[in-house]
Amino acid sequence: MNSIVKSIEEFPTAFVPGAGKLSDVFAEWKRRGLVPQEVTAEELRQTITIEHDTLNGKITYRRDGADALQTIALLWDAIRLIARHELFSNVRPKLNSGNAAIAISLDGNKITAIHDPPHDPVVLSGLLLADLCNLCDMVDGENFDASESLSRLIQFERKE
Repeated sequence: MNSIVKSIEEFPTAFVPGAGKLSDVFAEWKRRGLVPQEVTAEELRQTITIEHDTLNGKITYRRDGADALQTIALLWDAIRLIARHELFSNVRPKLNSGNAAIAISLDGNKITAIHDPPHDPVVLSGLLLADLCNLCDMVDGENFDASESLSRLIQFERKE
């Protein structure tokens, strides 16, 4: 029978197994030739700046303190946070006109999306990402029912 063994380390990120006091950690580090370095909160901050020029559709981004994979993960977390707060909560503002419709069909390997009224590809992308976020939140739930959830997805409803 497999069992889970839980290990409680006093200083798990110090890589000094069995250290009971901080002085034990520093002594082991010194023995290994390691020198502790002070790190400021500013040095740990990760920022992503996104700019979109609506006149020409050009999008640019800058990242600081995060590599490419961290940036992608942080952007996904931010997208889900924005969707939860701005679209699936009681503070939801109206989406531009307040009405939008998207139909997606899959035929073999071809995906077709029909949308009305947002003719702006940025708005369409946002709507599709919002649907994806909502679907991810529903799948994360304990009682996920695909058919029931997909029918609710179209209505931007969230099961509490």
